[in-house]
Amino acid sequence: MSLAMARIGGLAVVFVAVLGGVALVTGAGVIMDSGFRSQPAVRLAGADVVVSAPQSIRRAEDLPLALPERATVPTTLTHQIAAIPGVAATTGDLSFPAAKIPTAADTVAAPDASADGDSTAAANTSRDAASPTAPEPAGAGHGWASLAFSGGRVVEGRAPRADGEVALRDGQIGRRVQIMAGGVPGTYRVTALVDAPGIYFSDATAAALAGRTSGPRAGTVDLVAVRADTGVDPEELAARIKDRIGAKYQVTTGRDRADAESPGAAAGRTLLLVLPGSIGGISLLIVGFVVGGGMSLSIDRQRRDLALLRGAGATPRQVRRVVGLQGTIAAGLALVPGAALGYYLAARFGDLLVTIGALRADQPLVYGPLPALAAALPLFGVVRVASWAASLRISQLPVVSGIAGLRRPSRARTNAGLLLIAGSLVLSAAPLLVRTEVAAVGPSMAAILAVIGLALAGPRLVQRVAGAVAASPLVSRLRGPAWLAVHNTHGHALRTAGAIAALGMVVTLGLSVVFTQSTLDRARSDETAQAMSGLVTITAPGLGGIPRDLLADVRTRTRAAGMTMTTVATEPLQLGDDPTLMARPVMALGPDAEGLVDLGLAAGRLRDLRGPAVALDERVGR
Repeated sequence: MSLAMARIGGLAVVFVAVLGGVALVTGAGVIMDSGFRSQPAVRLAGADVVVSAPQSIRRAEDLPLALPERATVPTTLTHQIAAIPGVAATTGDLSFPAAKIPTAADTVAAPDASADGDSTAAANTSRDAASPTAPEPAGAGHGWASLAFSGGRVVEGRAPRADGEVALRDGQIGRRVQIMAGGVPGTYRVTALVDAPGIYFSDATAAALAGRTSGPRAGTVDLVAVRADTGVDPEELAARIKDRIGAKYQVTTGRDRADAESPGAAAGRTLLLVLPGSIGGISLLIVGFVVGGGMSLSIDRQRRDLALLRGAGATPRQVRRVVGLQGTIAAGLALVPGAALGYYLAARFGDLLVTIGALRADQPLVYGPLPALAAALPLFGVVRVASWAASLRISQLPVVSGIAGLRRPSRARTNAGLLLIAGSLVLSAAPLLVRTEVAAVGPSMAAILAVIGLALAGPRLVQRVAGAVAASPLVSRLRGPAWLAVHNTHGHALRTAGAIAALGMVVTLGLSVVFTQSTLDRARSDETAQAMSGLVTITAPGLGGIPRDLLADVRTRTRAAGMTMTTVATEPLQLGDDPTLMARPVMALGPDAEGLVDLGLAAGRLRDLRGPAVALDERVGR
C-alpha cells in the first residue's frame, strides 16, 4: 500500500468514483426496495380482504402491463361473498371525485392568525393542508357504508340519509357546505363529523354521483370490502373466497389491499422497478470505466516500482493482487460515506417520484441495510475487475520493459477504437431518419460505443495530437511549465488517455441519459403545444375534474371541445413496440374538436371521431 500512497492521485479517482456509484445505486435500491416492501396507507384498514377486478394484463417474459383506470365488479358479487362461511360483513366500495368548495368563511380566520403573530398556528395549518393523509379530490367521495371498513368512527351526529346530506372530517353539524361531487356542484347539510379522511354520502347518493345507477357502469362497484368473523384467519378466508368466485377477480390481503384501492399507484409500481435498475446499471458502467482509468493512472506512476517487484521474484499474479488490493482499499473507504449519501438521495428521488405521480405521497420509503449491501457487492466486483484489467499488461511485462517504459499502443487497438467511434456517429444519426421514440435508443447506444472507442483509440490519438502540438513553433515560445505540460502529455499518452476516457465516460453518459429523456419530453410538449396553439385550457385538479356543465357553459361564449388523457393497451403497431402488448398515452377528443385542435391531419377528418373510431399517427396508420 505504501507504493500507492506515494502516488495517490489515481486512487483518489477510485475513491470518488465508488463514492458516487454507491450513493446512486443505494438511492435507487431504496426506491426499488420500497416498491416491494413499503406498506402504503390503506383506506379500508378495517377490511381483512379486498376483492377487485384485475388491474393489470400479464405478459410473457415481461412485467405485467398495469392499467391506471378503475375496472369495476358487479354489485351482486357483494351478496355472493357475504354467503361464504367466515365472512362477518361486506360492502361494495365506491370512490369518485368530491371536494369541498372553499368559501369566504373558511379563510377569514387566516389573516387574523397572521395579524396576531401566531406563526405556530399558521405553520400547523400549512402542514395539515399538505398532509399525505388528506385524500386526493379525484377519489375523495365514498358511500356511508365504507366508513365502517375504514377504521373510522362517527365523532358527532348521525349518518347521512337524504340526497342533500353529507359527513365530513371537519365542519359543523347542521351547517350547509358547497361540494363538487361527481362533477356536479351542490349544497349539502353536514349531518356527521367523522375521524376518517374523505367525504361520505348516503349509499344511494354515492351510487348516483359515481354514475352507477345508469349507463355502462350501472350496477357495479369499485371493489368489495370483506371483514372476517372473529378467529378466522384473513389468508384462510381469502382462499375460501377464491375457491367460490374463481380466478376472474383479484383477492388481496395485507399490504396488497392498497394496490386494489389505488390502481393508479399500482400502475406506477412498474416504474419503481425499471427506473432504479436503469440508474444502477448505468452507474456501474460509469464506475467501471472511471475506476479503470484511475487505476491505469496509478499503475503508470508505480510502473518502475512494480517492475522492481517482478525483479525481486514476485509473480504476475502477485503483482495483480497488489494492484487489486490498492483499488479494494480505496473503494472500501468510500462505502460508508457513499451509503449515507445514497440514503439522503433516496429521499430526494422519492419526492421527485411523488411529483410525477409514480409514488403515492402516503407511501413511506423503507430505509434498510439491504440497498447498501446490494450496492457494495457489485461495486466491489466492478473495482476488482477494473483493477485486474488495468494491471494485466504491466504484470506480464519483462522487468526491463517495465522499467524502460510501456510500448506504444498497437495499431489494431487504435483501429478498433476508431471503428467504434465511427459506429457511434452512425447510431447518433438515427433520430434524423427514424421519426419515432424508438430512435432514442440510437444516441444512448452511441454514447457507450463512443466512450469505449475513445478508451481504445485515446492513447494513439493523444500521442498524435500532443506530438503535433509539441512540434509546433508556437510551443517553443511557451514558458517552462506550459512547455513541460505539452511534452509530458505527449510522452505519457497512455496516462493522459486514461484520464480523458474516464472523464469522457462521465460526461458523455451523463449528458446522454439526461438529455435523451428531456429531449423526448420536450418533443412531446412541443407537439401538444403546437396542437393547442392559440387555445386556452381549463383544468380543475382541486375539484377532482371539470364540472359536468362547464363545457356547455363555455360553449355558449366561444368554441370549445372536451379533452382528456388516458392510457390504452394495443398490439404492436410500430418498430420498437413490445411484441405482445404496448401501453400508449391517448388524447380523447370529440368531433367538435374539428378546426379547433391542430393535429396536423395527413388524412381523414376529426369530425368522423364517433363511436369505435380512432386517429393514429401517420407512421403507424399506413
